Amino acid sequence: MLDPQKIKPHHLLDLIRDLGSGRKHTPHPYGHDVHRLAALAFSTPDTLFRLTEEFDAICIPCNKLKDGLCTDTTDTAGFLTTKDSYNRAIDNRLYQRLGLVEGQIVSAI
Repeated sequence: MLDPQKIKPHHLLDLIRDLGSGRKHTPHPYGHDVHRLAALAFSTPDTLFRLTEEFDAICIPCNKLKDGLCTDTTDTAGFLTTKDSYNRAIDNRLYQRLGLVEGQIVSAI
């Protein structure tokens, strides 16, 4: 069995959502590893993930990751902000609402 893959809570929920919907992932121009982690979770459902507040296995090869922070931006919240700030806010709510903790090991099934 592989060592647990580091993953942000919102990324794990994205993978679970995509697993249920049958979404197919292909490499992204940013170079992140959603396609690799999705393929791993889909082909090996008992894959373990270690929750993290920092960058994760999806972020590591992304060309928007600079000095451990996502430099991409989003206006999803109704104003322009960095995805790092936006995603940390989402993950903090997920930790609280779902009773998750930093470093916890979980599976996608």
